[in-house]
Amino acid sequence: MSNKDILLVTDADNTLWDTNAAYAQAQLALLSDVEELVGARTVEADRLSFLRRIDEKIAAGHARRWKYPPRLLVDELAQALLRSGETRRRGSRTSTSKSEADGRAVKIASEFLSRVAEQWPALRPGVKCCLQDLKSVGARVVVATEEDAERCQSILEHYRLRDYIEEIASGNKSVSFFRDIGNRFGGAKQLCFSVGDQLDRDVAPAKLAGFVTILFPGGFRPTIRQHEDVEPDFVVHSYSEVVRIVRRYARRPRPLEKVAS
Repeated sequence: MSNKDILLVTDADNTLWDTNAAYAQAQLALLSDVEELVGARTVEADRLSFLRRIDEKIAAGHARRWKYPPRLLVDELAQALLRSGETRRRGSRTSTSKSEADGRAVKIASEFLSRVAEQWPALRPGVKCCLQDLKSVGARVVVATEEDAERCQSILEHYRLRDYIEEIASGNKSVSFFRDIGNRFGGAKQLCFSVGDQLDRDVAPAKLAGFVTILFPGGFRPTIRQHEDVEPDFVVHSYSEVVRIVRRYARRPRPLEKVAS
């Protein structure tokens, strides 16, 4: 098998770079802003866990999952704080008109999005050297994202990784999404790999599309899970392990012993 017949489809957020850490900082700032708005502070020691429980509750019931409008998080946090938070300023809950409070809530949501957009998330371990190695042996790499392709492009260019990437594919990760990418790069003769951090988005649909699947767990591990019964072909703890798996399959394209999780 020629290395030109090898395709790696890789997730971006929390796989190539640590989006989770960037979001955590922005989420904690949002929580502080909402606490200031309602005049109450959470009594929980783990402030991020408090916010993310509410975040997951919203995502579980929203059609866009974690891409829901952040204004919803502002409103839900405000209600939770008013129910169980520790009041800091007596009378502050009634001193602001509804229209003024709504305006401040919109601003808080907007500032959250700005904080996320302004940060450059750090690359995860082994990413740059692996992409360089894959490029050097002629394997083709496609970045698959459900987020904005332009944002993904900017991060790749910031870290000088764009030259190692064949294409950025943006869309909902379904079986047809992965099949379409595989067909564009060679169809049946192609040996296709998928690497990502989520079972339901990166492993399950890619596996059904005939890809060799590689799970690279990250810091974002929601309790809302789907396809927990789906097992990846491999589990890695550094992106540098990906190129070793690809090379072994290229030399001997048959089922291999799974990497221990």
